Amino acid sequence: MLTIAEELLLLALHDRKGSVTMRASSSLKFGLAGAFISELALNERVAAEGKKLTVINPAPVDDPLLNDVFQEIKNSKKDRKIRVWVEKFGNRMRKRQKTMSSRLVEKGILEESHHSFLGIFTWTTYPTSDNTKEEEIRVRVTEALEETDLPDERTLILLSLINACDLVKEIFPKKEARAKKKQIKAWTKRNPYGKAVNEAVDATNAAVYAAAGAAAISSGGSS
Repeated sequence: MLTIAEELLLLALHDRKGSVTMRASSSLKFGLAGAFISELALNERVAAEGKKLTVINPAPVDDPLLNDVFQEIKNSKKDRKIRVWVEKFGNRMRKRQKTMSSRLVEKGILEESHHSFLGIFTWTTYPTSDNTKEEEIRVRVTEALEETDLPDERTLILLSLINACDLVKEIFPKKEARAKKKQIKAWTKRNPYGKAVNEAVDATNAAVYAAAGAAAISSGGSS
């Protein structure tokens, strides 16, 4: 089974180009951070006390990457606000995102493609090798939004992060996107799956908005 972060990453990658879609280029890192914290909450390792994240069970988790994130939280000298963790992990996501991409390559879902320009600039993309898993995810979230009852906790978290990363239009037809966003927001507010998950999603949204605002100010100042 893929982690929530891996599912979100798959949806954010352009199948042919293997790079993050423009729509999610600045927000995905915070969405992945929110996914890590939400998954730790589902594994009953962390919980929210007010706006802060606290460790409730120090036992390691099975997933090595998730455990690496958890170890960093455990090593903190004090409890920090969930938004601080989302921003902290998000702003240092490159290495962990590459690790997730490599794991998806190992599973045969993506392939690794190396590029260079003038023999100086190099970069790696991850186009789709087998889209079966991504199609399963797309069907799952689409069918969930066709129901009136709340979906399972993992699907609801994924939907919330899809919305936070502005990926709704990448999954649903444009004419349906506004209604789907509205439905996801309503469900997120009703989320019965724990305060830490709610706070992680809220913190992801806040970090995305803050980053967008900073980019707009920077762009305005340079024009």
